[in-house]
Amino acid sequence: MYDLVPFGRRAERLARTAFSDVSDVFDNFFNSFTFPVAGNLMRSDIKEKGNEYEIDIELPGVKKEDINVNLDNGYLTVSVNTQEETKSEKENYIVQERKYGGYQRSFRLNSDIDKSDIKAAYKDGILTLSIPKTEQKKEKDTKIVIN
Repeated sequence: MYDLVPFGRRAERLARTAFSDVSDVFDNFFNSFTFPVAGNLMRSDIKEKGNEYEIDIELPGVKKEDINVNLDNGYLTVSVNTQEETKSEKENYIVQERKYGGYQRSFRLNSDIDKSDIKAAYKDGILTLSIPKTEQKKEKDTKIVIN
């Protein structure tokens, strides 16, 4: 197999992969400060409290107006769209920065919930969703006869 790839190209490729690991460390280090890691977005706690479910979602630094909560086809989706603009003027220069971003998370809801009475509250960077349960009628097991 080594006969198919000229040695010069192979050595070049090996050198590139050896040093790319070092380069990746620096790239990942500096890029980690620019945007939060996807796994850290919208950390959630889901609790069952007697006759309701409660979902607490961490949204630090997000304005209440930037949060949307929708229920569609059995999925409760929480989405955040942020838009930030800053402008500062000093002696000979003007600095303008714009940041736009969005992310969302969906939760599959059971059929034993009351969709009409879902409540949401936002305080101190925590979105709390209260989802009341309904009485679910248990169906009897049915024996299916094989012909």
